[in-house]
Amino acid sequence: MVDKLVKLLKEKHGKGLNLKDDVYYLFLKGGLFTLYYDEDENTIKVDVEFLPEENTFVYFDEQELSNLL
Repeated sequence: MVDKLVKLLKEKHGKGLNLKDDVYYLFLKGGLFTLYYDEDENTIKVDVEFLPEENTFVYFDEQELSNLL
C-alpha cells in the first residue's frame, strides 16, 4: 500500500523527494497521505488518514498564512 502511495507522490511532485528537509501531503479521494522524516527518531514516517468523501473539501490558495493572521 505505501509503495503505491510513494510512487504516486513522486509522480505528482515531478522530481526526487527530499525527506530530510520537506514534508509531503497527498490528498486523495477519501483520505490524506503524509510522508516526512522524523529527526527525533531518525526514521521516515508515514501517516494515512481516511476522510469521509461526502463532506471533506480541500482547497489551496497562494496567499501567505502569516499575512492573514
